[in-house]
Amino acid sequence: MSSSRLAHPAIALAAAAVSFSGAASATAAPPWSDPQVVAGGYLAQWAPVNAGLAFQPADAHLGFTAGGAGFTVLGRSAGGLGYSRFSGSRGAFGTVTRSTFRSVTPNEMALFGRSGVVLAGAATAPSDRKAERTGRPLDVAVTRGNVTGDFSVRQVLARGFLAKPGTLADSRAAVVTALAANAGGDVAVAVSVPVVGRTRVVGYRSRLFIRRRTSGLFKRVMDFGAQTVGSSPVALAVSGPGDVLVAWDDRTAVRARMVSARGTIGAEQRLGTGGSAFLGSPNRRITAAIDGTRRMLVAWVAQRVGEGNFAGSPGLVALNTAAPGKTFGRQQTLERNLSQGSDRAILGVAVQAAIVRDRGIVAWTGADANRFAVRTADVTSGRAGAPRALSAPGASSRLQGLVVGPRGGAAIVWVTESGDRGHFASARAAGASSWGPTETITTAGDTAALQEARVAASPVSGDVVTLIGDPTPTGTQPVAGPIPVRSSVRSAP
Repeated sequence: MSSSRLAHPAIALAAAAVSFSGAASATAAPPWSDPQVVAGGYLAQWAPVNAGLAFQPADAHLGFTAGGAGFTVLGRSAGGLGYSRFSGSRGAFGTVTRSTFRSVTPNEMALFGRSGVVLAGAATAPSDRKAERTGRPLDVAVTRGNVTGDFSVRQVLARGFLAKPGTLADSRAAVVTALAANAGGDVAVAVSVPVVGRTRVVGYRSRLFIRRRTSGLFKRVMDFGAQTVGSSPVALAVSGPGDVLVAWDDRTAVRARMVSARGTIGAEQRLGTGGSAFLGSPNRRITAAIDGTRRMLVAWVAQRVGEGNFAGSPGLVALNTAAPGKTFGRQQTLERNLSQGSDRAILGVAVQAAIVRDRGIVAWTGADANRFAVRTADVTSGRAGAPRALSAPGASSRLQGLVVGPRGGAAIVWVTESGDRGHFASARAAGASSWGPTETITTAGDTAALQEARVAASPVSGDVVTLIGDPTPTGTQPVAGPIPVRSSVRSAP
């Protein structure tokens, strides 16, 4: 969505669940549930900025552990951040509990094991007086705990740059660009670190850290990619045995490397044409997947973005695959000639991919004429099939998430901002060759602003939980505070 939509102060969340048992028939009950309130939870809160008040959105994080425990990070009614657990038996989130997360403000989350949680994000350095005074976080840290809220481990991974007094240089923060984990507890995090010259930041380098399941700390494994003017988009994937796939867009090309479970660092491979910059969280302009056989899939949107969400060249959606034990092949273009111009940039969750047994699935936001459209394609034997549009013809829709269940079923969620407006989905049972009919999650009036969604699937039950920003009025004065988070669950037929 455009930044104007995301900045609207009256934001609420809803959660819904649907089973991967297949698409609903025309006469069946709706597969997605109505919303319920998550007690004490908010998506955002008011905070002082530049001697005034501004609405500061807090990223919502949602996921399931390998043991099936659902977990979300949200803002709290009393201020600050908190967490809530999802109860499968009750089909709802519990009351949001306050947490400082060991002084880490998370912008990425990964879950593992029966209850493990890793959060990575900004941390104010105690030695930086300016950062303490302004509250501006400069460093990157990770905090590790569990779904009961016990975050007992904190580790600073990279330092930001605090400008020297009397210079023209500005302070620059280190940034988490990707985080991923496998069920066993191998965790990888990518950080964009400012490169400091004599008086200013001269660029950014990407750095990879890995924590092995038998270790308590993250270790710096390598710097990867060329130095770039700003942070580069990065995707991470961790296989069951612990192989780590890292892919990135250095503005010229998309490239990848693999770190084996034994720690061997593979050679850099060029996957195809790049062109995107890192645009903040949630930012999914590149996505990666790897399975236990080292079958790999990387998909990306290559599109330069300027002020006013101006979209430039090269304007394409592409992927590349590698068979087990093989290197990547040639770029396969899913869509080219994406529309260019003001407010045509594809933001947020632009593309996602997954490997399901012997098949790959890619979902993305494409663009033509004056609208966006959600499309998907299967990848079989390393080759991409014909794209299929899931969103309604003539409407402007954007991808919100792709999830896969434990038996191979999948669901894609999107938001439609014109025509029949709201949040929608399509599901596909394991082994099915086509997607089911469009399922309605929420609807909105003509004068409502639609918010981003978060999507996750339980690896045990296969249920999908979606956090959704409720429609809010536009063109009115902002309310004096945030609107409560909402959640609801109802099993699909």
